[in-house]
Parts: sequence; C-alpha cells; structure tokens
Amino acid sequence: MKKILQRLFIPKPSTAILISIPLYVFVGAVLAKEITGPVAYLAYFLSSFLF
Repeated sequence: MKKILQRLFIPKPSTAILISIPLYVFVGAVLAKEITGPVAYLAYFLSSFLF
C-alpha cells in the first residue's frame, strides 16, 4: 500500500510544476507587453529562469 500511495503522490508535484511553468511564462509575457522597456524584458527573463 505504501508503494502505491508513493506512486500516486510523487508525480503530483512534478505535474504541478509543469503546469505552473507556462503560467509564469504567460504572466511574464503579458507584463513585458504592458510595461514596455528593457527593464520589463529583464524581469521577464529573470522570472523565467527563477521559475
């Protein structure tokens, strides 16, 4: 039973991370479009590397 529970719970954080990465990229792209300038693009690239 423990192995089955571990198999069920282990993939969930990885899938959540995979789902959250495009969301962070999308939010960064929207912010870069709304706040024009090199500062916004630097923040977008930094956020894409951090998350």
